[in-house]
Amino acid sequence: MPRLADYQPLLELSRAMVEQAKACQWEALSPLEDQRRALIAQLSKQPVTPANESAAIRQLLEEIQACDAQVREHVEAWREPVRRYILRDHNTV
Repeated sequence: MPRLADYQPLLELSRAMVEQAKACQWEALSPLEDQRRALIAQLSKQPVTPANESAAIRQLLEEIQACDAQVREHVEAWREPVRRYILRDHNTV
């Protein structure tokens, strides 16, 4: 049964991903995403969370979602310029 402490590493990974995205460290971001995805898969296979921890876990999940939004914002900001660069480079070959 997932407990509040089981979700803390998920939040820490999410925060680390935000920092890597802000620094445009895409190579460092990808392994963090893989670790986080594996942890989410683990947690999703476990039975329901105890009721007395549900509110605290919900708050952690909201923080994780906020981190996701920040990462997406940074990734999206770089996606189009990189796409144009790749297409330009490809078209000149």
